[in-house]
Amino acid sequence: MTFKNIFVYPRYPENLSKLYSLAHNLWCLWDYDAVNLFYRIDTHLFRSVHHNPVKFLLDLPEDRMKELSNDESFLSELEKVWKKFDEYMKYTGTPQNGDDFGLDKNTLVAYFSMEFGLHESMPIYSGGLGILAGDHLKTVSDLGLPVIGVGLIYRFGYFTQRINLEGRQEELLLELENHYLPLKEIRLDDGKPAYVETKILGENCKIKLWQVDVGRTKLILLDTGVETNPRHLRDITNELYVADRDKRIQQEIVLGLGGVKALELLGIKPTVYHINEGHSAFLIIARMQKLIAEEKLSFSEARALIRTSTVFTTHTPVIAGNEHFDTKMVKKYLEHEIRHLGVSFDEFSHYGFIENNKDTFWLPALAIRFSRYVNGVSKIHGDVSRKMWAALFSGIQPVEIPIDYVTNGVHWSWI
Repeated sequence: MTFKNIFVYPRYPENLSKLYSLAHNLWCLWDYDAVNLFYRIDTHLFRSVHHNPVKFLLDLPEDRMKELSNDESFLSELEKVWKKFDEYMKYTGTPQNGDDFGLDKNTLVAYFSMEFGLHESMPIYSGGLGILAGDHLKTVSDLGLPVIGVGLIYRFGYFTQRINLEGRQEELLLELENHYLPLKEIRLDDGKPAYVETKILGENCKIKLWQVDVGRTKLILLDTGVETNPRHLRDITNELYVADRDKRIQQEIVLGLGGVKALELLGIKPTVYHINEGHSAFLIIARMQKLIAEEKLSFSEARALIRTSTVFTTHTPVIAGNEHFDTKMVKKYLEHEIRHLGVSFDEFSHYGFIENNKDTFWLPALAIRFSRYVNGVSKIHGDVSRKMWAALFSGIQPVEIPIDYVTNGVHWSWI
């Protein structure tokens, strides 16, 4: 006998449907009027679920729902917030499609990141890198810029910190339940859930696609926690920054190769790929496979095209803290994929080496060598990065190394 978990959404009064729609767009968590609307319903419950609007509504007692559906004052406030949200989604006064930023109307930027810090109720981030990525998605939504995010959804997210009675840190892994989060399954035109597959050591790994609506911006999240996958593949997206090096490289294969396939499945055709830190650099391999197989380009032609359409942001100011693997491990996992590029693994692997050290494969080195624009996250960090990666630019003075900077900002939703 086979058992399956089935999630059944509760029924709610028709005149509260807009409230449920708001809860599934993260805009409702950075607009003060919308946040106050949830506080008005039940302040204690809203705080107890870490301000997760979806779980909040699902946990709300039926009696309270009926009260709200008959509360003219609340319904009037809901209508005002909905009108504000509708105006935000339709607003055309900001630089739509990037016109004021020198972007062509057909331009679309795919922003790949290992983590996205969007809100406390979605702990799929650990620190500054994730907060920057999340703030980018919120900001491009505010500006109306053509960007789509690509990342991973983790079963346990990043660990939750607790200080025990002895003053020591304890790390808790709290399971996230996707159906209680402000995200939704992506479904294809035939109504079926969207999946892609990628190879992990010769095995097919099925990847489920989820979507988070960040205002006007979409974030696509990949999930290997699919019942038909064997356990060792389901576990790939269990934890953010898992210590197991095999699991880590598997995550980055899913993000890079699987992410490119996900965009293709959904009919999304980016013109620019932004690699946020080195974790997603394997997308370069997926893009090269596609260009060589479908456009019949040579390796050098595909590389040239990728270099003109790739941006890389580096974050870590200490080279040892940047993502790297033993070259033998990279060969074990990716030699088969690289064969499709018409070159041997040994020929390709030098793009990830620093100087003559062939034992370590550096993902940031791969990203830098295949990117047209490279930037640090502050003026000082730009200077540090030029010195740190100087070995990749032999014969060039440090001041002339093409690594610029864009100073980190912060979206006002965190204020």
